[in-house]
Amino acid sequence: MSTPDFELHRAIVHWSDPTTGFAQVRVPTLLGAENVVYIPNTGLTESGGVWNVPAEGTSTFIAVSHDRTQFLWLTALGAGGGGAAGVPAATGEPMGHQERTDSAVSFNDSTRTFSIQPVGDSYTVWCKGTKYDKTELETVTVPDSTDLYYIYFDPDGALQYRTGYFVWDEDCPTAYVYWNATTQKAEFFADERHGIVLDWQTHEYLHRTRGAAIANGFDLNPTKFVIDGDGSIDEHCYWGMYGTGSTIGTFFDEDLQVDIIGSATPTANTWEQFLEAPAKIPVFYKESYGWVKNTATNFPFKSGPNRPYYNSIGDLSYLTEIDTNKFGIAWIVATNNLNDPVLAIMGQDQYGNIGEAEAADWNSLDLTDLPIVEMRPLYKYVFQTKDTYTNSVKAALRGLYDIRRIESSAGAPSAAESLAAAIQNLLVPAGTVSATIRTTADTGWLMLDGSSVASAASLYPSLWEVSPASWKSGTTLTLPNMTNRTLEGSGATALGVLGGSNSVSLATANLPAHSHSINHGHADDFTANQSQHRHSVDPPSTTTSTHSDGTNYLYEVGGGAYDFGGGGSVEGQFVTISSHSHTVNIPAFNSGYTDPAITISGGVTNHTGNSGNTGSGTSVDVTNAHLAVNFQIKAH
Repeated sequence: MSTPDFELHRAIVHWSDPTTGFAQVRVPTLLGAENVVYIPNTGLTESGGVWNVPAEGTSTFIAVSHDRTQFLWLTALGAGGGGAAGVPAATGEPMGHQERTDSAVSFNDSTRTFSIQPVGDSYTVWCKGTKYDKTELETVTVPDSTDLYYIYFDPDGALQYRTGYFVWDEDCPTAYVYWNATTQKAEFFADERHGIVLDWQTHEYLHRTRGAAIANGFDLNPTKFVIDGDGSIDEHCYWGMYGTGSTIGTFFDEDLQVDIIGSATPTANTWEQFLEAPAKIPVFYKESYGWVKNTATNFPFKSGPNRPYYNSIGDLSYLTEIDTNKFGIAWIVATNNLNDPVLAIMGQDQYGNIGEAEAADWNSLDLTDLPIVEMRPLYKYVFQTKDTYTNSVKAALRGLYDIRRIESSAGAPSAAESLAAAIQNLLVPAGTVSATIRTTADTGWLMLDGSSVASAASLYPSLWEVSPASWKSGTTLTLPNMTNRTLEGSGATALGVLGGSNSVSLATANLPAHSHSINHGHADDFTANQSQHRHSVDPPSTTTSTHSDGTNYLYEVGGGAYDFGGGGSVEGQFVTISSHSHTVNIPAFNSGYTDPAITISGGVTNHTGNSGNTGSGTSVDVTNAHLAVNFQIKAH
């Protein structure tokens, strides 16, 4: 039979039948761990009705045609380019490191030397189907020229480097190093010790179409960072990431599992890094002489003399301080860099408001000659700078946006992500408003916080198409501010327009018709009668009067009678009475006078007017009982 174009895959025998030679096998790297294929007895030997099919649980290799229609045991190819010995020649497999942890790699900046050596007695590499057991330290030195150097074992098992990418069917990938001749440092040092189960063609396919993929972790803890701080302390810029136990997060570089470990004292060349708040993340940026990684600090941005920088690529200076009261971005990514695997790619512009910064897209970055082959975007860190801030960096965190599930490192969404996005867009179309207790918008959403989104017509065409005209100005979209507001069906208020108030002041017209009673009136005519009466007098009980008049009065001397009113002669003698007083007791008495009855007649008009004022005119709070949330709108 002619030999088809085959690949080699490791398979696990699920069950086998020695009487027929048929077996069912799992092929994890081809069809997924839970799917199986059936392998016929083609090429197997038979003796006495028993076929030499591998036993259940056996891990072995099978040959798989490129069109995925033929699945054959290793012996199926026959002699002369067939048999077990012929499969490696036909497929160039296995290719890779049999067990990555059996070896240790490092790079020495002072000598520009890459080293690999066994952790124990030996490690094994496979090169185009040939096995090489390595027992000694091996090294290779790269030139003192800025470039990206790919380090590999060639088909003869020799350690080599090249400046072009790995040749998939020739090289056993081992590492790559970005050497910057100006800084005299390896600014990036990546592990590429892939295993031997993944065949080189599938490896190439996944690398070109999917790139790196996140498995889990890299989570935020909202209690560990402050958004909208006043810039008075450095903590207003701090943030961090968290996972399960010491593992902050895991992503896959094809079959290479990258477990990023959180550690306050990272061990070199082990994917360990201090990532809890305040995370120590180096900034990666471009200079005229190449890409540079700065020493990690507590901030994911690089500060100038006055304020943080943005990467003004192509300008006279590649680093420009962000203007006061403007915004900058740090793009947080996970990589296979052995030292500091999580990096912050410096933003390449400054923004006049938070809306413009939120609208900035990963795909807008100029990543020309970026020496990171495998990476995964994690978060967009947005910060504001202000000369009036009093912390050490004149900056404060303004937003952390989760971008773990969107773009691939190749710049385009993976097939799985594109399918997920299409389903989400079908179920939740652009313009949908939802409530959330998150402080930042979900991926593909924008917060309804009054932000202005520049270039929204091109950045978010689906949202632009359904947005009301009142939100649009040129190509800028001004989103409504839903702070302290609820949603209401359109009708009295036009669609997309803010209306209503949380309080109201009542006017007279708002009150129901009513009256106030005033009890102050008289009959039209009246008569008042006063009957005869007396006045009672109650004088003081005694009174004293003093007087003198010098008149002569005749008194009977010796007790005889006298007469003051007579005028005739009387017996007695005249006596002149000098000044003296009399005390008289006067009892209470009625005057004895009676007054005539008095009648008064006339008419009196009723009194009218307003009652007195009361109240303060304070507005009435009409807010319903509620749960406070944020509102966001679907942008894509």
